[in-house]
Amino acid sequence: MVSQKEAVHGLWPLDMPLSLLSFNHVYTGALLGVAELVERRKKMDERRELEEKYGKVWTTKEVQEDFTIHAFSAPYVSATHKESGKRGVLVFQDRPRFYFDWREE
Repeated sequence: MVSQKEAVHGLWPLDMPLSLLSFNHVYTGALLGVAELVERRKKMDERRELEEKYGKVWTTKEVQEDFTIHAFSAPYVSATHKESGKRGVLVFQDRPRFYFDWREE
């Protein structure tokens, strides 16, 4: 059986006839791919807007690399910047999760 990802991207095995792929299977896979692209684009646009307004923006992975997180009290995070050793506060949002507006105490 060909996965949706393979069907959408045309990566099915060469020895498998295309007739084995149903229209519905390919159509569903294509819609899932489009929805994923739209969601990714929204996240990029939202990050860009936050960067324009607040400067540096971090994803969860990035914030873990740069900060030691001490406590959450939505929408704030108490943290220590690993490089400088200074404590401060970040603001965070959910969906997509971004951290921004770093302010040293």
